[in-house]
Amino acid sequence: MDQTFSLRRKEIVEEQPPVKRMMERWPALFTESQVFAEFYRVASKNLKKDFYEALDHHSTRLIDIFRSRKGVVDQSLDRLLQPINTQANDITTTRTAVLQCLPLHLGDDSSEFFIRVSDSDTNYDFTQVPVGVLSVMTEDTPPKISSIAIILEGNLVLDEIPTHAQALCLLFGLIYALHLDYPKGSIIQRHLKVVTPPPPLPHDSILTVPDSIDLAWIWMSNRFQSRLTAEN
Repeated sequence: MDQTFSLRRKEIVEEQPPVKRMMERWPALFTESQVFAEFYRVASKNLKKDFYEALDHHSTRLIDIFRSRKGVVDQSLDRLLQPINTQANDITTTRTAVLQCLPLHLGDDSSEFFIRVSDSDTNYDFTQVPVGVLSVMTEDTPPKISSIAIILEGNLVLDEIPTHAQALCLLFGLIYALHLDYPKGSIIQRHLKVVTPPPPLPHDSILTVPDSIDLAWIWMSNRFQSRLTAEN
């Protein structure tokens, strides 16, 4: 994949092929290890490290903000935060709760992005989903996550992902690696600002992105830092 990077990047940026075609053309790119490797080739940054460091750094303060909310939203946030009360020292539980609470706290409907289906629902059609994280749930009481997958342009591009945080991290990497864009106003644009790729690059910089594009910094700081300051 290292040896074909220049060719692949040129093709992806200039031709902007659909995801399905890229899956056929570069199947190895749609694996966890290569998503992280490709992001590093494009941005010269350690996606996994930056993402989790930023998320963990802000989690405690964000949880305090969520718990301070009042009204109907507060009830929904309390429900999403409930697992933290019983698994306080579990970092995966904390990360998942924070990521699920963020859209609700910011006033958005994330149901079309964080998609939940039953493992008995074999007829679910995700071909019209532009971008989403799909959780397949068991029919237990309460339901448990059976598997997590990423959907791009109606294609299931990665599955058997262990956590929601990992899925979102990989989604960042895929959107950069595939040079994708999504409609303004969508949840993926409003809250995960890094998904907006840089404008068409000149021929001499086709293998790079601006140094200022730091996944964790943009995602956590640009959108949330003003709220953290205002609500202190």
